Amino acid sequence: MSDTVDSAALPAPLLIRNPPGPRFQIKEVAAATRVPYTRAKRFMQLGLVHRVTPPGSATGPALYGVTDLGVTAVLSALVDLDLEGDMLTAASRALYAWHAKDNPKPPHLPKGMLPIGAAMLGASQGAWWALRVTLVRGDQSGRVQRLGAVYDTNGPPPPPADDLAAEMMPVGSVMLHLPQLLLPLLRFAAPPRGH
Repeated sequence: MSDTVDSAALPAPLLIRNPPGPRFQIKEVAAATRVPYTRAKRFMQLGLVHRVTPPGSATGPALYGVTDLGVTAVLSALVDLDLEGDMLTAASRALYAWHAKDNPKPPHLPKGMLPIGAAMLGASQGAWWALRVTLVRGDQSGRVQRLGAVYDTNGPPPPPADDLAAEMMPVGSVMLHLPQLLLPLLRFAAPPRGH
């Protein structure tokens, strides 16, 4: 099976929170992403991967959408780099939500599209999106923050938030190029051929 998908066949509504379309149980997420089941389950138990709530249902089996497959694959790559804890939390937040200062939404994207959805759509169109998690530390207080951003590398990366305290200085960043992680998952977003 090819990992390429015609971007016209990639329905943007599948790339928003609680999208219509396919739903996956934890074991299916693990299989689709080739992430060990226990790791995928741990991400979900920690709230790093968000479950999809079917309309009108607050209970039932834990189900996940196409964008959650992408988040699982990205978080697993960070774990492969020996990153844990708050680094994963910052990455999860950046993958699921735009933030005006740290992780601004590009104006050309449709309303409601998640950062991970934008990266998946970009990957389908040959764009190189990335996740960057930056560690900043207060040079006086020693306070530490982690800031995540998802962006198209064809443009400038978003600067660290300008609303940080003056003492907060960047210490270092981790960046993942997302297409290699996301392209194999696009086949789950595209409608079956002939439909």
